[in-house]
Amino acid sequence: MMLALRWMLLVLLLAIAGKINAQESRLQRLLTKLNTAQNDPERAKIYYSISRYYWGVNPDSALIMGKRSLDLAQRIGDDTSVALAYLTMGVAYSGEGLYPQALDCHLKALRFSEKAGMEGLTGNNFTNIGIVYSDMDEYREAVDYFRRSLEIARRDTVDTARVGVATGYINLGDAY
Repeated sequence: MMLALRWMLLVLLLAIAGKINAQESRLQRLLTKLNTAQNDPERAKIYYSISRYYWGVNPDSALIMGKRSLDLAQRIGDDTSVALAYLTMGVAYSGEGLYPQALDCHLKALRFSEKAGMEGLTGNNFTNIGIVYSDMDEYREAVDYFRRSLEIARRDTVDTARVGVATGYINLGDAY
């Protein structure tokens, strides 16, 4: 019994170590890409990816990388990259419990995703805004944004949109 327990513990530790190593190598790959990037649009996207890597791990680092992405995206005038930078900064602020700042970033991300004509990203922003309102116990506002997100997900004909529809209903249920 003890031997079997030790083996299970060893397997679990090896699996965790493998996952940590894979995550570190992902970050290393992103940093290498950043160092070899040829232009600012590419760098802005890589900073966004690095920021996403830090979601849930280190909100401060996610915010720093998001700000770097935003600076580059604004300099080159890329509305999609500006929207993504604000989105990742909003997630980072939410991770730190700074909901007014998160809401501000998500509303800016929404404005830029609409300007860029990116309906899927717009739906994602509606969801994120709804989540922040829900976290702030402002459920009526949350429901409004969750409904908007659900409308977009329903219009999407791609099979993966079903996840968006399901998520929309779950979010609405949570807000009620």
